[in-house]
Parts: sequence; structure tokens; C-alpha cells
Amino acid sequence: MAIRITLKDTLEERGVSQRGLARELGLRPAAINNLVNNNRNFVYLYHLDLIARYFDIDVCDLIEYDPTEPHENPDTSNNHTNDATPS
Repeated sequence: MAIRITLKDTLEERGVSQRGLARELGLRPAAINNLVNNNRNFVYLYHLDLIARYFDIDVCDLIEYDPTEPHENPDTSNNHTNDATPS
């Protein structure tokens, strides 16, 4: 995927564990793990904001974009239905 969350790199650089970050921010450990492993096709901006503030970095420092990577369509089973789409 062309967009990657770089939280794993930030955690390693700062010596912070996933569990410790989740505890400090009041987030579920699974939410942090999904960001670290880039397991989601969407992210909560609120989570990125909390993480950026915790590390005193810009949100842009948590996101990497490589336009040369192929585009992947998200798994439609995890998406909300579009009310504008006729049935």
C-alpha cells in the first residue's frame, strides 16, 4: 500500500512499548498493534493526534507515502455501506 503508518519506527526510536503507549493514552493495545503492523485500511485521526502529542511530533511524522507502491483496494467487508449506492 502506498500509505504506511510509521509508529513502529517511532516506538523503537523512543524505547516505548506498544502496551506502554496504549496505557499512557488510554487506548486499547489492539488499536496500537494495528497501527504498528499497518493492519487497517483506515485510521482514527484522533489516535494519530494523541500519539503525535505524546511524542511531541507532527502527525505527518507518523505517516509515510510512497506513490510508487501499488494501490490496493480496501477490503469491502470492513467498510460502511454507502447510502447513495442504489440497492
